[in-house]
Amino acid sequence: KKIILFLSRLDQIKGLDLLIPALKMLAGRRDDFIFVLAGTGNKNYVKALNTMLGKSGLSGLAILTGFLDGNEKLSAFADADIFVLPSYHENFGMAAVEAMAAGLPIVISNKVGIHKLVESAQAGIITELNAGKLISALNKLLSDDGLRVKMGLQAHRLARDNFDIKKIARKMQGIYSRLI
Repeated sequence: KKIILFLSRLDQIKGLDLLIPALKMLAGRRDDFIFVLAGTGNKNYVKALNTMLGKSGLSGLAILTGFLDGNEKLSAFADADIFVLPSYHENFGMAAVEAMAAGLPIVISNKVGIHKLVESAQAGIITELNAGKLISALNKLLSDDGLRVKMGLQAHRLARDNFDIKKIARKMQGIYSRLI
């Protein structure tokens, strides 16, 4: 089965209230995926997410890992096929960049700060904050191995060319040199 990964802080702003119903509807159409929910948050919200997953019938398709760091986090990215972050507001989207660096195609909302870069690089699919749009994007990537691979390669290239720490450090050094 293909793995759809959500890895971020568990918070209402992250769009899980849209993603879980979308996954429920997607599971009604296909049975070739599992959903990995990685992260921690307020214990009451995490409890509510567990309830939401249970009521939606996704408990058997969902794996809640809790907080992942280091090698566990890298393994989650390595094992995943698609990364999803349907956030209502994200200034930048560090988890999305980490996923792209791991070569994952991403599905993010148009409220994630890097969505225009992702769209222009064809590194993923940008959606509106709408369960139907999420279903469509996820279904498209699950159905098309070639597209998933192509977008994953584009994602890796985008992360490497724009967010590599050494390149950013050189740019910062150049800015400081010009200012001095």
